[in-house]
Amino acid sequence: MLRRGGGLGRGARHHRPDRAGRRRRARHRRHPHRVADRLARARSGPRRTRRGGAAAPAGASRGHDRPARGRDHRPRVRHLPRRQGAEVRAGHPAARVRRRPLHLQGPSRAHRRRGAHRARGPGLDQWHAGQRTEGDAHHSRGRRRGAGGRDDVPLPVRGLTVAVLRIRTPGRPAWEVPLDADEVTIGRSEDCEVVVDEDEVSRRHAVLRYGPNGWSIEDLGSRNGLFVNDERVARHVLEGGETLRLGRTVQLELLDDDEAAASAAPPRAAAAPAAGGGGPLGFLRVTEWTLRTTHPRARGREFRLVAASTTVGRDPGAGIQVEDDSISRIHARLDRDAAGLSVTDLKSRNGVRVNGEPVLQAPLEAGDTVEFGDVAFEVGLRHGWSRARLVGAAVAIVALAGVGLGVKITSDALAERGRVERMHAAARRQVAESVREGIDAWRRGDHDFARGYLGYAADVLQLADLAPEGASAARPATLFRNVLRELPESYRDFDFGAVFDTTARGLQRAAIEALPDREFVAHETRRFAIELGQAPNVPDGFVEEVWYWVDAFVQRDRGTINLWLSRSVPLQPVLREELARAHLPEIFAYVAWVESGLNPRAVSPVGAVGLWQLMAPTARQYGLRVEGGGLDERTDPHRATTAAAAYVANLLRKFGPEQFMCALASYNRGEGGVWRAMEKIPDPLMPSSRKYWYLVENRLLPVETSKYVPKIFAVAIIAQNPERFGFRRPGA
Repeated sequence: MLRRGGGLGRGARHHRPDRAGRRRRARHRRHPHRVADRLARARSGPRRTRRGGAAAPAGASRGHDRPARGRDHRPRVRHLPRRQGAEVRAGHPAARVRRRPLHLQGPSRAHRRRGAHRARGPGLDQWHAGQRTEGDAHHSRGRRRGAGGRDDVPLPVRGLTVAVLRIRTPGRPAWEVPLDADEVTIGRSEDCEVVVDEDEVSRRHAVLRYGPNGWSIEDLGSRNGLFVNDERVARHVLEGGETLRLGRTVQLELLDDDEAAASAAPPRAAAAPAAGGGGPLGFLRVTEWTLRTTHPRARGREFRLVAASTTVGRDPGAGIQVEDDSISRIHARLDRDAAGLSVTDLKSRNGVRVNGEPVLQAPLEAGDTVEFGDVAFEVGLRHGWSRARLVGAAVAIVALAGVGLGVKITSDALAERGRVERMHAAARRQVAESVREGIDAWRRGDHDFARGYLGYAADVLQLADLAPEGASAARPATLFRNVLRELPESYRDFDFGAVFDTTARGLQRAAIEALPDREFVAHETRRFAIELGQAPNVPDGFVEEVWYWVDAFVQRDRGTINLWLSRSVPLQPVLREELARAHLPEIFAYVAWVESGLNPRAVSPVGAVGLWQLMAPTARQYGLRVEGGGLDERTDPHRATTAAAAYVANLLRKFGPEQFMCALASYNRGEGGVWRAMEKIPDPLMPSSRKYWYLVENRLLPVETSKYVPKIFAVAIIAQNPERFGFRRPGA
């Protein structure tokens, strides 16, 4: 009885499977490499005998090596699903992959006719592992009516792989995305399976599809187009070695899993050094690959390989255009990455040779000769400074410096503003206290002390710019108008004009001058202290020091006092006028008496010159010219006094406008020394009127400075009352 090919017997109605065989043969003719690959994998794995016997090595059954006949009863898998927890091989912040369920191609019509899709068989994992189960053996032994009554013996399934899409964008390392679905959309939109966040990419730029002929790509109406081998296409079936591009900058490459794993392997031993090198400035250095042609018509021409991939060919769109008949339109591609440089033949007519050897793909080293057709190039590698990175680093440094400077300026301005506000608050409190004490002293009959209190308050208001606009000491009611608002009601109707009345002052001074010398010196010391913002309860030790200097000048140094008094006739009015313009008490004028003996041309051993004994740097800082050839404005009484008044005013801005005594001491000790001594005061809320006395009582100032201020007080007392101490009044 005929089994196949005839019209008799049971096999006659099973003749139609031959059409499936014809389809297989047609596929073989169209895609011989796929069938050959399938057969090779089938031969390499274990297989079964026709009758379900034990498995035998390939070629051992029945003395021949052809695979056992039969059809695979399982659904054909296009792609294996990614295992749970698997990740993209090279992650990238711009790539986000949306997962879809695994798509399986169902059983063929021949399978459905024979009922193979209803058979219980092993799971996919068991088939892939080549395991045989009891269900598998039962399935292979069960006879089904089909294919001429033959037993259906399944072939081992070859290892299936997942395609991988490699993406390169400017300024970023390449990353890979597994294509685990039959249709993958690429674009900027979050709805796409592969999101590429680049300006050149449209929201839905292109779609990759898997079909009977393999992978194809289709443009979805993008703005910047889809390019294959630098040609714009609408739809294209992909083949190996092709270069895909979205727009101008985003490059795609389709790999299978094996190629992707090979490309992820460690670089070859002779890999090019990484760009930049080591060291703190390594990022400013670059490694640059070059191609220098040795063609006679273009000898010496050099091409820099800047992009990640550069094509070579005759086409005007090629990265390196070579006009030669031996060069194909798109001949080859040069790929540059961290591993080095490689060349890939893009199915050119005349091929690619490296050092004379034909290659399809090969790494390149510095000094290699690569030939595209008849045109040879020499591969070069050089290291240098990146001009763009240097400029960028310089711009970044300048920007950071500018930001830092701006922050510092702003911080300093805020700190200075806070310091000034605190200083003004302290000055307002001190002025209000002094006005109140002055009014009380006047009402008690202590007119000298009252003038001292109110004179000090007027100086501080004007020095700290707290006085009303247009106010001055000549109009005390206007000057103290804002201060009176902070005082109780009983102080607000006080007549300030009576305090500064010269007639009343004369009567008060007559009573004071009748005091014995020692009491008179104590009274004048307290008056000067009040004029300088200190409390009238002057320490006894300070009063004794003032008396010591008065007695020394009167008893043992009368000649010095007489000389100073005679020199004061033309100079004292100048000193008084300049100090009043700077809102400083008159007692500061006697600093010049002690410092230089009122000699405008006095020179100290350390180089200080003039009435105020100014050093050259300090004089220049406050506007005086000190030059060679005899020009030295420190010897000019007017200019030198103006500079000295500005120097004292600057000290008061640092210490506080109420700290006249500390400014007076710093003229001898230096501002830094007095400032450090003031920082040792334990109580930051100590009234300003007590701070200098605290420094004196606790010996926080050097002995020389402690004696310097009492000496100035003594000279001022003698100069304002010369007849009392037996001296002749100047100009009399």
